[in-house]
Amino acid sequence: TMAQACRLTFSQYRLLPMGSHPRVADKKATYDLFGPPKLWSGNYDKGMMCYLACLEEFAQFARNHDLAAGKEPPFELHYPIEGDRVGGMTVKLTFNKDLKWTKALKYMLTDLKLCLRWMIESQEAGELPT
Repeated sequence: TMAQACRLTFSQYRLLPMGSHPRVADKKATYDLFGPPKLWSGNYDKGMMCYLACLEEFAQFARNHDLAAGKEPPFELHYPIEGDRVGGMTVKLTFNKDLKWTKALKYMLTDLKLCLRWMIESQEAGELPT
């Protein structure tokens, strides 16, 4: 919804909001973003990595938008995203400890909330289409 509001099309993935069974797709396959994931949850892990890549791409869009508008400081995520990690914690469930996985998801949701706040503030300031 946020990407649509900003007229952003993700370069590698497509988010498929399907009620309680959301998915993310690339050119090869579709991956689950719902549970309960199994012990060996490669499909879910890949889905979470794809979703994290979309979040990172949205954050980069926001940063580029701020830089182009001359805003200081430009948008920045609180927890940096690097591959399958957010704030240094992996979003993969397979071979991960519950506490670490939960912390990674907490970091991801915090970054998502920051992106949402940026979008709302930008729309209210008339910088984005409404």
